[in-house]
Amino acid sequence: MSSQQHSIISSEEAKSTVSFEAAYRDYLGADTDAGSNLFDVLKAIDLTSVDKLTQLIQKTATQNGRVFVLGNGGSFDNALLFVSHLTARGVRAKVPGEPDRYFSTGTRYQEILARGLSDDKVRSSDLVIGLSGSGNSANILQAFEVAEGAGAEIFALGGRDGGNMARAAGPTRSLIAKTESMEGIEDAHAAIVLMISRYLRSQVSLDSLHEEFLNAYSGLLSEKNIRGLCAIGEGILLTILSETRSFVLGLGIGARHFRADAQRGFTNALPIRGVLAPEFFTTNSAMATANDDGLEFLIADGLAKFAPTANDFGVIFETAQMKAVLAPVKEVLRAGETSHVTVGPSSTADVSIQSFQGHFDSEFCVSLIGHATGVVLRDYLTKLFAVRRVSDEKAVTVALMGKKKLGIKDTKLLEALLRERSVIGADEVLTYAYGEVYAARDPKILSLSRSYF
Repeated sequence: MSSQQHSIISSEEAKSTVSFEAAYRDYLGADTDAGSNLFDVLKAIDLTSVDKLTQLIQKTATQNGRVFVLGNGGSFDNALLFVSHLTARGVRAKVPGEPDRYFSTGTRYQEILARGLSDDKVRSSDLVIGLSGSGNSANILQAFEVAEGAGAEIFALGGRDGGNMARAAGPTRSLIAKTESMEGIEDAHAAIVLMISRYLRSQVSLDSLHEEFLNAYSGLLSEKNIRGLCAIGEGILLTILSETRSFVLGLGIGARHFRADAQRGFTNALPIRGVLAPEFFTTNSAMATANDDGLEFLIADGLAKFAPTANDFGVIFETAQMKAVLAPVKEVLRAGETSHVTVGPSSTADVSIQSFQGHFDSEFCVSLIGHATGVVLRDYLTKLFAVRRVSDEKAVTVALMGKKKLGIKDTKLLEALLRERSVIGADEVLTYAYGEVYAARDPKILSLSRSYF
């Protein structure tokens, strides 16, 4: 569908006519010469640099040092994934400080990781690994300064051109994913984590592990799986355009990453609420449910409080962590007549991740599905809303005064000024993403509610 066709399509037409098969195939690299081609990104992972990082980890462990892994957003989830795998291999590893206190200590955000390293008393026997798609996260750069001041080794896992993080670490202490796609960068980083984990466990050569990983990934790209992924993308799109809910049902880092991406990344630069993908429990409520009712009701108890209906949609990740809680979750969905798609190791799942079983952590697959769906939906919706960048307009620069986003009142004032100057049309509104300002179609044209945040 062309951009011009997107600009005239209605919300109801979008719900009934969209097909995502080509878009999923493009991102995943199911067709060898199309799209961003994640398959090529994974093939291009620099094994020499992976080996260097692995050696640094082994050296740190031998010295009884600690490995600190740093990241923001999706890279924070990859940091947690890295820590969990290293810990399982007997390496002392953690994220800096206490994450529960990152937003409650009064510390400025750009200082939280440096403060965490200081609290943990980072020292010369330690290794500090930074994960960042842009390579320019201020809090990671500050943490690197603290680490080097203590004599610790640093290593950059980045993407794009590596940014300031790679320049700080230097070429022999950097590993850059060869893609501009933030989702592809995070997928490549997760793949690197899994290969290092397998190497530490088995000492199989990295060349062999890389080939094994690519074979497992190739197994995800079956025609049946592509159809299942399309069902996920189309189901979530319906909840966006109907302003209902998408339930991402899974335990573990991958499912949490999927929910976080759905709530922010899927609808970046759009003036709508986007995906409502709720969390089902806090640590407090989960412990209470497990203690009072039994572990099998961990998710079902929270899900039931949202009273799913036939207008909602669900994705069930039938991973090992979910076995104990699946039955009551499915009962809640059936009671609400809520359509859903299953992802799991069984060949009968709508999306089978069987090729990863017994070889690599299936949490990679959960995050990957979230990333692919985010790319597909964001591309489609960006065209549907005819989004265009207006950051460089002088009036926009003056209004922002160095800020990344404005509140409702100031946004309305800026919109009025830009309409008066014919910068945006009467049927356009402003929206913000990653410090940029965009004009987009007014959601009321598609019978949707406006959101400013």
